Amino acid sequence: AAAALDALAREAERGDWCAGAREARRVLNACSSQLNFGNWPSDAFLDAHVMALGCVAAFALAAPEALDAGLDAVCARENDPMASAACRNEDWDSDVRLARVALDLLTASALLRVGKVPSWCGGIIRCVESDFVARTKNALEFPFGSRIPDELPAKDVPCVDATRAMMVERAADLEPTRFYEAYVATDTPVVITGHLEREGWQALELFKTLDIFYKYGDTIVPVEYGTAFESHGVGVTSLSRFAQSFLAPSNDAHDGAPSSTNVAYVSQHQLFHQIPELCETFTVPPYALGRVSPETSAINIWLGTSGTRTSLHRDPYLNLLCQVAGFKYVRVYDDAQTQYLAPDVLRAGNKNTFTRSPLDPERSVPTAAVFVEHILRPGDVLYIPKNHWHYVRSLTTSVSMNFWF
Repeated sequence: AAAALDALAREAERGDWCAGAREARRVLNACSSQLNFGNWPSDAFLDAHVMALGCVAAFALAAPEALDAGLDAVCARENDPMASAACRNEDWDSDVRLARVALDLLTASALLRVGKVPSWCGGIIRCVESDFVARTKNALEFPFGSRIPDELPAKDVPCVDATRAMMVERAADLEPTRFYEAYVATDTPVVITGHLEREGWQALELFKTLDIFYKYGDTIVPVEYGTAFESHGVGVTSLSRFAQSFLAPSNDAHDGAPSSTNVAYVSQHQLFHQIPELCETFTVPPYALGRVSPETSAINIWLGTSGTRTSLHRDPYLNLLCQVAGFKYVRVYDDAQTQYLAPDVLRAGNKNTFTRSPLDPERSVPTAAVFVEHILRPGDVLYIPKNHWHYVRSLTTSVSMNFWF
């Protein structure tokens, strides 16, 4: 990584953008390779990762041919969702690839400590964003007033078995101390009702319609098309185009199980770093116990149509999933059920290990696997213990936030 950084600096100084992009990809490849064996041994790896992503984006803005320079030599292993867009062999056009690199830069820089984010990061991301939106504008009329459903659809709603129902607590009755003792200390999932209303979350009102997506319509976001079990690829879109093309039709159809071709998901995205004023619309729940930190990519938004389905997976953090608008069906399996779930581990050597299962929880998971389930409604907060398997299906258009800690 150090040698590649030296070479990168030399090529940048010479103004050879293609050569510089090749060296930047060497840096990214070195950083990624380290994560396959263990954690980055120092913050210098994160600094190098951010610098290299910024260089790929900046050099491509200066010379479009630099975007693919050296790509063939550093392609990530197939189907690695954790690899940088700058090193993935995806069938993207140049606009989408550059936008994905900029979004990777956003994600990486968000991991830096306060005061350590390079001053140039925001400018590069905004330049890429403006270029992408200008090139991909469409003539669709914005769906002002389109409301996210406030009731469940008439069909394709799972029937929650009383013997598998999650624990439910009212926020008014659950202080953080008892939450820790009863649920965190015992690794027990729980749904907390009424907390978002009690805390006065403006987001509950803000996301009742799609109008907010017009105000911030030129913001770019990563999007997954289809579901984890029937994927139609990944790409980039703007918030306004996402609302026009996917969210408004989902609201109109109000169908609990649409065709996968009508499904799209902006998942685990750090939108609040792009639009800081949205941070005023929510508060960090006290149930996070003061442990939210940048190192966990702590606060994310999840925006999607009806019918989004995650893989069955588990995370190396405790999780609070807050349902802001729409409805989601959730299943949670504890660690003892791993023997039934055919786990596939990515980057097993480091603390950010991601584990997923190829099995479809609603169709192919062995019946011996024990789980609890619940349908989340606006205002609900779901606590998922560390390393508990979970699966989520959106029953309507949906907006969620999560806090890892």
